[in-house]
Amino acid sequence: MRSLMGRILLAFGVGFGVFVLLFSVVVGVSARASLGALERTREARIREEVVEALEEVAAEGRFVRVEVMRVLRPYAPFLQVVVVLDKERRPVAAWMRGEPGMGMRGMMGPGGAGDVPGEVWEGLRWDSVRVDGRVEGYVGLRVAGFGASEEEGALTRGFLVPFVTGGVVALIGSGGVLLLLVRDFARTARRMAEGLVRIARGERGVVFPEASIEELSAIGRAAVSLQEQLLREERLRAQWSQDVAHDLRTPIAALRAQLEAMRDGVLEVSGERFALVLDELARIEALIEDLALLTRVEDPARRGLREEVALGRVTEEVVERLRMLGEGRGVEVSVEDGGVVLGEGDLLVRMVENLVRNAFQHASGEGPVRVRVERDGAEVVLQVENPGRIGEEELPLVFERLYRGERGRHSRGSGLGLAIVRAVVEGHGGRVEATSAEGWVRFTVRLPVSS
Repeated sequence: MRSLMGRILLAFGVGFGVFVLLFSVVVGVSARASLGALERTREARIREEVVEALEEVAAEGRFVRVEVMRVLRPYAPFLQVVVVLDKERRPVAAWMRGEPGMGMRGMMGPGGAGDVPGEVWEGLRWDSVRVDGRVEGYVGLRVAGFGASEEEGALTRGFLVPFVTGGVVALIGSGGVLLLLVRDFARTARRMAEGLVRIARGERGVVFPEASIEELSAIGRAAVSLQEQLLREERLRAQWSQDVAHDLRTPIAALRAQLEAMRDGVLEVSGERFALVLDELARIEALIEDLALLTRVEDPARRGLREEVALGRVTEEVVERLRMLGEGRGVEVSVEDGGVVLGEGDLLVRMVENLVRNAFQHASGEGPVRVRVERDGAEVVLQVENPGRIGEEELPLVFERLYRGERGRHSRGSGLGLAIVRAVVEGHGGRVEATSAEGWVRFTVRLPVSS
């Protein structure tokens, strides 16, 4: 049984059966204990009343079979076996349930005591019949179980019939309600499964039904979010492929034109011309290297070797190495208890390099590039600021692959530097954001402190 509805109904049936079994056991044990106590109380009362009635008969000198039967007749519906003996232990009367006439059978024939079956005597509890302290006879009896009389049988049936009927009605009613609920649940789950299959096949814009069950509703919302994310990634991938092709095509076309011109004698073959060719090749090489690095960093299956890295020290070394890129622009570095992060050292160095290079490259107006590292609770914060401005519409895009913005459109960068920064930071469990206000552009990186 592989369908959802079938399994839920099977689980309900098994659960209901187990409940009924346990409930029956508990009720049976409780009823048995209660009936046992009732039967013991009733037997003690009947035994006491029978002995008193027989003592009255014996006191009047009428301790014979006919009188004994008259005394015992009212108790016949409640007795299973009764045997009455005289003081010489000879049978006076012996009856057993099951024959017409008073519901009992007299077991004394013409032979007297010899006609009483021996098994009747077994297991009986005997009480003395006394008159003025003298033993005039003995009585042994066994009380029938509860329900032996017609009244008790009717009472038992009156209890069992509603109980069984109620159980059957409850089973049918709850099963019907469950069937209605399960049908809606299974229908919604089936439609969601079909929608997920369509997404897996490449369809987009799949609509998922609104579910009345919170868990199914959460699955539907997650599926819609997944679909939107896949669509966004597919668009970005397509755009990225176009941008990469364009960024490779431009320098390659320039190289081809220069080489063909030198071949045809249009351009003079010189060291300066070869320097331009090498410059274009370096640009292509940098783009390919950045593409390879970004692909490696974004690989979810990548497991790099991680070590403790002092981010403040790394930042100071990077700034010192790249200071010449500022072309006279000042650099302010502030490291205050930078703390240590757990990560891949070469990637963290590349992240800092990209941010500092970006600051030098896009700084405009007066003012230095400011780099600051500090500890903020359980995080290490790196801030890189440069004078300049980024439009509000551009801020959400600066970390996208191959995005250069208006000022960087004609720069010689690959357009992947900030995308690499975001990938490295997120790969280390951190976050990065860009802000622009009051003539300054600030990039803020937050990484968790190594424990």
